Amino acid sequence: MFTRALRASLVVGFFLASFPGSSRADNAETIMLDMASQLDGDAPLVIVYRPGAESAIWQWLRGFGGPLQPLMAQVLASISEENTKNLGFDPTSQDGWNATGIDPSAPVMASVLAIDQPQADKTFWALMALKPSDDRSLSKAPRAFWRNRLVALATDPQKVRTLLQKTAQETGGLFAVVNQADDKALAHVLGADARPMGTVRVSLQKQKVTDVFRFREEGGRADSFLFVKEGRLITFDWLISYAGLPISWSRDGKEILRILARKPAKGGMSPIFHQGAGKLLVTSQVAAWLEPGRVLHTFVALERENLPRIAADLDAAEGAEVRGRAERVKEACDQLRPIVTEGLFKDVVFTFRSSSSALEMGIAWGMRSPLIGAALATSDDGLLDPAISDTLASGALYLGGYAPLRALPRPKILSKGTDPFETAVEDCGYGAAMVPVLMGWPHLLGLGLETLASKEPSFKNALDHARNIAAAVYDIDMSKEDIEGLIMASFPDTFAAVMDPELAATHATPPISRKTKGRTVQAWSSKQDQEHVIVKSPLEGGRLAYGKVEGGLEVIDWFFGRPQGNAPRTPASAIGLFKIDLPRILRKVSKQEPMSAPYLEEAAKHLGPITGKLATSGDVLAGSIRLEIK
Repeated sequence: MFTRALRASLVVGFFLASFPGSSRADNAETIMLDMASQLDGDAPLVIVYRPGAESAIWQWLRGFGGPLQPLMAQVLASISEENTKNLGFDPTSQDGWNATGIDPSAPVMASVLAIDQPQADKTFWALMALKPSDDRSLSKAPRAFWRNRLVALATDPQKVRTLLQKTAQETGGLFAVVNQADDKALAHVLGADARPMGTVRVSLQKQKVTDVFRFREEGGRADSFLFVKEGRLITFDWLISYAGLPISWSRDGKEILRILARKPAKGGMSPIFHQGAGKLLVTSQVAAWLEPGRVLHTFVALERENLPRIAADLDAAEGAEVRGRAERVKEACDQLRPIVTEGLFKDVVFTFRSSSSALEMGIAWGMRSPLIGAALATSDDGLLDPAISDTLASGALYLGGYAPLRALPRPKILSKGTDPFETAVEDCGYGAAMVPVLMGWPHLLGLGLETLASKEPSFKNALDHARNIAAAVYDIDMSKEDIEGLIMASFPDTFAAVMDPELAATHATPPISRKTKGRTVQAWSSKQDQEHVIVKSPLEGGRLAYGKVEGGLEVIDWFFGRPQGNAPRTPASAIGLFKIDLPRILRKVSKQEPMSAPYLEEAAKHLGPITGKLATSGDVLAGSIRLEIK
C-alpha cells in the first residue's frame, strides 16, 4: 500500500516541484529559509527545487538531428503524453508550466518520510502480535503516519486545485474543497459519518486546510490523505498510514488534526542551510539533503513494513521465522548505526544543475571529524597534467599517501575485518545498508586496502610508499576489445631500492632506457610480450613514477614525451580529477562500427567532454561530474 500511495504523492509533488522561470537572487535565500522553517525537523530527507532546472534538458534534446531526431522526438512525446495524463499539464512546454498556478520565481521545498519512530515500532509490534488479518483486528492496532510536507508560493491557487482534481481522477483518488463541498461529499472523502461534518469542517478550517485529497487503494481502503493549506505559502501535507493500515476518521481524525496543527520546532529545517553539506542547498538548482541516522531509521521501518502482513498468512513456525527476521533487521542495523551517527560525516547532499552548456551532478558530505580531512591531504607530484588535452580519458588521485586513510579509527563492527560488516549488511537489508556504505566509505576503503596488503606482500610494499595515482587512455580498438594507455603511481626515490630488485628478479632481460624530451624512462618487458611494459620515470622533487603500460613503446613516447615543468599545478583542494573526451571516443568508435556510425556522429555533435572532481572546501567534501552539451 505504501508504495502506491507514495507514488501518488510523488506525482503531486512532481508538478509542484517542476516549473520554469528564473529565481530572484536577492530574496531567494530568504524565501528558502522561510519555507525550511515550515518543514518537519525530524525528516530524513529534504528536497529543494529551483525553477528552470529541467528546461535546458528539453531544449537540448530538441536540438538533436539526423538519425537521432526521431528517437528524441519520441522520448519528448512520451514524456509529454504520460505527464499530461497523470499531472494534467505538459512539463516540456512553457504553456504547460503556465497551468501550474505556482510562482515561478521561488524555489519549492519538501520534507519527506518523517515519522514518529517509537510510534512506528509500537505499530509494527502490535501488528506482529495479531494473528488474523481482518479489519476488526487491524482496528485495534495503534497508528503511525509517514509525514511529507511540500511548501511553495502560489500565484493562482485555483489552478493548483484544478490540477489536484485532475490527479485525483487519474489515480483513483477522491477530492473535496473544504469550503465548498456539502457535508455528504466531504464525509465521502474523509470516510466519516456525514452528521458531525460541521465540526470536522471547522477543525480543518482552523488549520487553514482548503482542500482534501484522499488516495484510495483497490478494494476501497484508504491509506493516505493530502491536505492543502493556503496562506502566504501554500503547504501540502501528505499523510500515509504506516504499514498500509486503513485510516478511519472516527478513530484517527483527532491524531490527523494534531499532526496538521504541528509547528516545527527550532526553525524546522532552516538550521541545515548553515552547516555541513546543507550549505550547498542555497545555491543548488535541484538538491536532496539526507540526515544519515534518520535515513537508516527510515529504511528499517520500510524494511519491516510488510512483514506483519506476510506473517499473518503463514503457519506458526513460518510466522516465528518472520518475527525473527524483524528482530534481526533492527539488531543488524543498530550494529551499523555508529558508522552513520558517530562517523566521519554528519550529512550528505546530492545536487543537480543544468544550463545550455552543461549538465552537472554532485555529491557532498559535511565532515564531522577533522581526521577525514587529514586522511585525504593532497600533494601534486606532477604525475599527470590535469589540463592534458590529447588523451581519450585521464584521471589522477593526488593523495600524499595512504597510511592516514588506513589508520582511521574504525567503528567496532569494522575492527575485526569485513565479515561482521557483511553479515550485518545482509541482515539489515541492502537498501538500509547503503547508508553506512555512503557515510563510511573511507573506513571501508582503508579496510579494503589493509586486507589486500595483508594477503599480498608486493602490494603492501607499493601501498606503504605510494602517493599519487594516475591513468591515461591513448587509444581504443572496439574490434579487439583493446585499450592502450597506462596507469602510474608516484613514490619517494627510496622506493627504488625495493622495486628495482623485484623487477630484475621477475624479468630475464634488463630494462631499456628511452629518452623522451629530457626524461629517461626505463622499460621492462619480455621478448614474448612487447605490448605490456613496466616503466620507471623520474619526477620533479626527486620522486619516481612506476607504472604499467598497455601498448608498448608508442604509448611511452606519447605519454612521457611532453615537456616537464610546464603543467599547471593542481589546486591544493583537489583530491582527484578526471576527464573523458566523449566526442573523440564516439567518433573513433564510429569509424570502427559502420552500422552505428550515423548515430554516434550525431551524438558527438551534441556531447562534450565529461569532467569530474573531488575536493574539500572548509568542512565539506564534494564530488562532481560535469557533462558539456551543445
